[in-house]
Amino acid sequence: MNAFENSRLLAQLILLISACSWLGCSQPTEQAIPEASWQAQIAAVKSGESDRIEVTQQAIGDDEFKQLEGLHQLRELLIDKGKMTSASLAELKQHARLEHLKIRGMRIEDEGFRQLCAIPSLKRINLPQADLTDQGLLAIAELKDLESLRFGSPRVTDTGLATIAQVKTLRWLHLIDIPLGDPALKSIAELPKLESLYIDGGKFSDAAWDEFFRARPGLHVHVDQKHHDRDPHGHSHSH
Repeated sequence: MNAFENSRLLAQLILLISACSWLGCSQPTEQAIPEASWQAQIAAVKSGESDRIEVTQQAIGDDEFKQLEGLHQLRELLIDKGKMTSASLAELKQHARLEHLKIRGMRIEDEGFRQLCAIPSLKRINLPQADLTDQGLLAIAELKDLESLRFGSPRVTDTGLATIAQVKTLRWLHLIDIPLGDPALKSIAELPKLESLYIDGGKFSDAAWDEFFRARPGLHVHVDQKHHDRDPHGHSHSH
């Protein structure tokens, strides 16, 4: 099996796991699939055999990012160990087809986030260890087709969530360890296309949840890794 076939099998497995995660379903047993190297995946995109790069083992920094130049077919870029500067993130603007971006292990601050929001094609953003402020989050209004947002930041507040409420295209929202309170639920309830909400952390009153579910009775809701007891889609999670 060549490197591209390994990469394609891995992509299929990750896609299935991702879908199950958003729907709150139990995930398939993890399989040990060899990971194609950064260079091999770049070669696959250059040759037109793939439009996806995913690395979970290699740390990716500025030098590796430079190698993405000219990969105009790149649609998904998924990195589990990121160490890039904001200047490198700005180079992603050349990838006019980039739709799905995940960068773990990197505390992306306001300037880096602004650079990412200058990629108009983005539909899915996953930044679980970001370090944004409410001011930096304002840049998200530039993304007119954003459907999925997963991020964490200890410096975002309820005011920042009011900004997210302006992104009317959002369907999936996952908030990780953000110090939110009742006003955030009011903002989230205003998202007209939202199908799934995951919140890990935050403090919300029962009254705020009552108001939220009156406004959005059919929404799939997870709180701290469990279905909310008002979630109409709730079911037990077997392990």
